[in-house]
Order: sequence, then C-alpha cells, then structure tokens
Amino acid sequence: MKKILVVLIVLLLLPSLSSCDKTEDIGQEDIGTFYNLREAYEEGLLTVENVQSIADYYHGTLKYSRSLNLKIKQKIEETRAYILRRETSSDGTIIYPEAKARDVTVLKYFGEYNGSFAVMIKDVYYDYYLDNYYSRPDIVGGIEFDYYDRNSILIWVDEEPNFSAEQYRLGLPLEDEERQVILQLYRNWAENEFGENYSFKEQDTFIYYGQHNGFHVLKFTGWYFSLFAEEIDNLCFYRPGVGDIYVVNESMGNTLKEAYEAGYLSRSQLKEIHNIHMNIDYC
Repeated sequence: MKKILVVLIVLLLLPSLSSCDKTEDIGQEDIGTFYNLREAYEEGLLTVENVQSIADYYHGTLKYSRSLNLKIKQKIEETRAYILRRETSSDGTIIYPEAKARDVTVLKYFGEYNGSFAVMIKDVYYDYYLDNYYSRPDIVGGIEFDYYDRNSILIWVDEEPNFSAEQYRLGLPLEDEERQVILQLYRNWAENEFGENYSFKEQDTFIYYGQHNGFHVLKFTGWYFSLFAEEIDNLCFYRPGVGDIYVVNESMGNTLKEAYEAGYLSRSQLKEIHNIHMNIDYC
C-alpha cells in the first residue's frame, strides 16, 4: 500500500516539476546582448574612462563594492543559455539543446556603465582554462588587460526588442501617411539623381529600418532577380538584387554604404540597422 501511495505522489508532482523546468526556456524578448570589451568601446557603449575603471577593478587596483542586481544576473545567465541553445555544428545540428540558465555562472562583476554591465561568466559546456599558464594581453582604448585563460570580460546590455521576429523581417512599422511621406522623399531624390534611368518609379513597397540623424533608412521589395551581399565595416547586409539600402532626407539621398562612409551614420546606428535587417550572412 505504501508503494502505491509513493507512486501516486510522484505522478502528481511530475507536471509541476516539468513546468518549473520550462520557465528557463525564455524567448528572445527576455534576453540582452553580449559585446566583448573592444566591440562595446568601438560602438560607443563605453568611454575610455569606463574602460579604465573596468581595468582597475579587473586588475585589483580598485575594489568594486556593489553587488550585481539579482534580476540582471538572471538575465545575463538566461542570455548565455539562449545563445548556447542556438549553437549549431557544421551540419546544422544544435549542439546544446538542453542548455539552461543554471548551467551559467557570473564569476565577476565590474560595474554598470550607462546601462552596460561588465562581467566575466562561465558555463559547463566550455573549457575556459589553458594547459599552459601565460598572459594573454588585450589592449582596448590604449588600456591593457591581461587574461590568463580563455575567458574574457564581456559587456551585457539589456536590449529588449519592441516588436516581434516577424516585424523584424518586415522592418519597423509605419502608418500609411508616414510611409507615403518617406516614399515621396525617396522619389524626389531618385528622379533628380537618376533622371531617365530611374526605372522603379512605380515601386512603393519598402522595408523601413528607422530614422537616424534626420535620415530615413529603407529598402524596396520585389523585382528579385539576383542575390547580393555587401559588407560595410565588417557587417554583412544580404539583399535581393532589386537595389541598395537607401538613406534619404528632404535634401539628399545616399546608399547605406555611402551614408556611413560620409559620416552621416555612426557605427552603433549601422549596427542597429543591421540587427533589424535580419540578413543572411553571405559576406
């Protein structure tokens, strides 16, 4: 009779145990983004003063006294687990499908800098240690960091998207009136730029990538006759052969590459456009 009772209790508990496990399988809307120190510095997330502070805390010159917020800590662990669950081998097989936040540990915390959190983490899936003990230097913003294993400082940013994955593929949402205004800006520039060679006059369906420094960023859809991939400052923009990604305002227009090279867009703005673009990396 006791054995039967134990079996019944276990069966009753199974649903609740499995539901607790599922709480760690979060969606993309609940995670942030990791940058290495160099990326964070070059994208403007950190100033050189911030990098120096992180170096001082890392090397022990100064002691950081504040603890990491528990909710932020959990999101950092969830972000790493999310990344692990999407790592694939050369044949497309997911390598760590069961990765969970509990498999990740935040080892050290070096402070928050304008919403960017400097940490070192580890997980149970990677060997971070070197067989031979030696210094692995890295210089960021003229400031040296000495690492003694495969692990490095990461910068985590809580970047929750405000739209779904499907909206990412379609670009940012626009009201019809806004869409017509932006379309007319492009047409005014294109007719002046290309003259008789302007062949897409009737085209009016475009993907919108946002407004930066007064410029609207867009790419037209349709007329897919070939595939291209363009690399801009180490970021790959895949697109069908209908034309470039355009950057326009009331007085001028450029391709995305021209606008970036002319200094109309920053590296962080280019990265934001790239993230929305949801391209296939063909570069």
